[in-house]
Amino acid sequence: MVGEALKAFDSLLSRGVKATVVDVLSFKPLDVETLFGFARETGRAVACENVQASGALGGAVAETLPEEGIVVKFWRIGVQDEFGEVGSQEY
Repeated sequence: MVGEALKAFDSLLSRGVKATVVDVLSFKPLDVETLFGFARETGRAVACENVQASGALGGAVAETLPEEGIVVKFWRIGVQDEFGEVGSQEY
């Protein structure tokens, strides 16, 4: 998803919107210092992932920010509670 996020970043930048892309390699443990810093600075956060949006990175961010009293506009982009399609076992 980082590649897709970088495309969105370029699109936003071309429109004069300041943004940052943070590549979260793992969300256990979550790099809260970085997360809190950007969330406080921008007042917004978007978690993009190619898995279920709840319970993964988006869920971790959604839980962590309010626990620290950080109120931001937040969007989760990912699979929304539906079954995914997969290939054959051989694939």
